[in-house]
Amino acid sequence: MCGIVGWVDASRDLSCEQPLLATMTDRLAARGPDGRGEWVSPHALLGHRRLSVIDLTANGAQPMVFQRDGRTWVVVYNGEIYNHRALRGELEARGHHFRSASDTEVLLHAYVEWGRACVDRLDGIFAFAIWDDKQQALFLARDPLGVKPLFWARVGHGIVFASEIKALLAHPGVPAEVDERGLTELVLTRPVFPSTPGLTPFATIEELRGGRSLRVTCDQIREDTHWRLHSAPHEHSLEATVEHVKALLARIVRRQLASDVPVACALSGGLDSSAITALAAPLLRAQGSALHTWCIDLVDSERFPKHAFIPSRDAPFSQEAAAHVGSEHHVVVMDTEAMTDHLLDAMRARDLPVALQIDTSLLLLMRKLKAQATVVLSGEGGDEIFAGYGWMAPHAEAPSFPWVQRPPHAPWPFYVRDDLVARARPAERVRQSYEEALAEVPRLHGESAADERHRVLSYLALRRWLPDLLDRNDRVSMAAGVEARVPLCDKELVQYLWNVPFAMKHVDGIEKGLFRRAVADVLPPAIVQRKKSAFPQFEHGAYYRSLGERVRDIFASSQSAVGELYDKPRIAALCDGHVPPAGWLFAAPFAIVQLERVVMTDAWIREYGVRFR
Repeated sequence: MCGIVGWVDASRDLSCEQPLLATMTDRLAARGPDGRGEWVSPHALLGHRRLSVIDLTANGAQPMVFQRDGRTWVVVYNGEIYNHRALRGELEARGHHFRSASDTEVLLHAYVEWGRACVDRLDGIFAFAIWDDKQQALFLARDPLGVKPLFWARVGHGIVFASEIKALLAHPGVPAEVDERGLTELVLTRPVFPSTPGLTPFATIEELRGGRSLRVTCDQIREDTHWRLHSAPHEHSLEATVEHVKALLARIVRRQLASDVPVACALSGGLDSSAITALAAPLLRAQGSALHTWCIDLVDSERFPKHAFIPSRDAPFSQEAAAHVGSEHHVVVMDTEAMTDHLLDAMRARDLPVALQIDTSLLLLMRKLKAQATVVLSGEGGDEIFAGYGWMAPHAEAPSFPWVQRPPHAPWPFYVRDDLVARARPAERVRQSYEEALAEVPRLHGESAADERHRVLSYLALRRWLPDLLDRNDRVSMAAGVEARVPLCDKELVQYLWNVPFAMKHVDGIEKGLFRRAVADVLPPAIVQRKKSAFPQFEHGAYYRSLGERVRDIFASSQSAVGELYDKPRIAALCDGHVPPAGWLFAAPFAIVQLERVVMTDAWIREYGVRFR
């Protein structure tokens, strides 16, 4: 929906810092192409870039101010509150009056009425900041699963915060410095090893985790948890569970179609996106709205070799699903030139040197989709909540995160220089992070060993793996001015499925068997029965050669920023075609992934002014 930014400090006068606020705010212009706003006071600066979705009038503009009895509250907010109409009715019954139809105003009044406890009443995706001018206190909060991003850093006796890191780095008090901890995050982070919750590669920048809030006053910065998973015995039979999931999905999709701008669906032809599209289609028809669906394909993909992770192409299945629901379907075909030319756009959207082609492909898809819609429903989260990964089976024992297991030929990690790997101590830090994750799991006394193991694996999927996927989903869509909604990440659905046993999720002896049963009556049999297939990877020789040439140029340049990070001889061997066995990274050829990473890391260091301590 938007981009938010702010700076609060009770110890100094910030009134003269409006030009800096403007600069930070406009770093988020892509997130909010429809408007901008600023609010300035002696101890708080708030900025906002608007993507209009609910109440397109000026009444929904931000920062939004509410005054009563000599007190002033100001909000900047990014997201959607799907139950805002119900909350509005409850607040009106308590004497509140509204001047807009926006969910922003409902959120602000909810805070005035219930204080920090208002987050417990919110059904939606959100990251927001509310300044209480009388108490000189700032309240930040993020939705349960972390769909909407929020970062912050300490500056002086206060903090700065923003939807994206690029806005924080515009502040002179937030250096683009990477320390040893950050080096570990950089070495390990995306695409194989999700980042450590709450951390970023930058020494002074933290991420507010999903389900958490932050209260900042003149003498305290306090972080609290406002949402967590609760473990309890699952009481429903298989049949009752299927029916309950059906009802939940129908209700969730209906809620998430609320919008004053056109809504589209991402439709890969996989089970998750097809189910969401099939549930949305009749509801949109009833509103008199046309449904546009969108899919990515890669040039010459029909000639790519099949892999265990990618047993089938998306395009034929997406076309079958589109025909079934009667949508106007669009297949965006990516070629070598497009992938090469826009590789760095994905890095800029993520503020990190990401290394999977899915980022670039999704960004280009969203730019095309923007011509038809401002909101898109995505199937993200299905594998994590319905146990769609092979490593989520209870027998899948592992001494660490399941996705960290590597075949012998896979270098640790990513051809980074050996001395830097030794300094970063990735194995030690992964082990520490794993132990921290295990300690967080809400256990259920008396559970069988198999069910307990599945609960652990589900937690790792939801709280360690999924956040990176949601970050990508938000960042690349918002970089194109599109809001991505994720019905399968609804907190009620996630909580319900958290306690469903693995055997029930895998009913019929197939991954996501429960989900397949729940949506079987709205999808063609071929899609209900389709085996999981990962996002398509570009395996064109011309793309590989293009990357190799760019990496050679980078290493040959006296301006190269990346030469001190990587083992040049080993990278050069990849450029020359000496490729190790492929297949360990989601079936993408390792050499392509590595060369992409070098290109993006070089640009990231230069463009962001990154320095290593």
